Amino acid sequence: MIRCCSNRIFSSAIRQGAVQRQGAYVRTLFGGDQATSPPAEGEAEQSQVKAVEEKYSQELEKAEKKYKEIEDQLRRCLAETENVRKRAEKQVADSRLFGIQKFAKELLEVADVLEKAVDAPVAEDASPDVVRMREGLVLIQTQMQKVFTANSLVRVSPLGESFDPNCHEAIYQIPLAAAQGKASGCVGAVERVGYNLNQRTLRAAQVGVVSEV
Repeated sequence: MIRCCSNRIFSSAIRQGAVQRQGAYVRTLFGGDQATSPPAEGEAEQSQVKAVEEKYSQELEKAEKKYKEIEDQLRRCLAETENVRKRAEKQVADSRLFGIQKFAKELLEVADVLEKAVDAPVAEDASPDVVRMREGLVLIQTQMQKVFTANSLVRVSPLGESFDPNCHEAIYQIPLAAAQGKASGCVGAVERVGYNLNQRTLRAAQVGVVSEV
């Protein structure tokens, strides 16, 4: 009885050992330790993803750099275009303001002659024709000055003002003793009036300047 039970236990142990060895052989034959495969595949996928991310990051950086270069070039072009537009507008405006400069400067000679004719003394016993002629010259001079003013051509007679070399031309000095109370450095006499065109000196006034020397 005891021997029979022992034989059964021994036979069962042998069968269990054989089954275990067979299972181990099957696992080795069809892939071995498959439990360790998934972690290895995950690491490979992570490595590929990282490589793709780095590639696209570099391409994005290059694209951003190129975009900044193009943006900078565009801003420079826009700034240059704006400068050209402003210069063109200024040239057009100057042409409108000073387009008559040459013509106006030639008219000043006529105005000078007319002023001398008007300022010429008339004898008390002058004939009525001479008096009427002078009156006509005065009317012409007045009308001419109105036309000058309408076109921003302004007469400048700086008598008694401080001498300004930008718009006055000193042709002689006047001693302080003969300046009739005018201070040194002031305009003591005007030999020829000046003119400004649109607040710019067209012709400087020729003056005598009071001096202490």
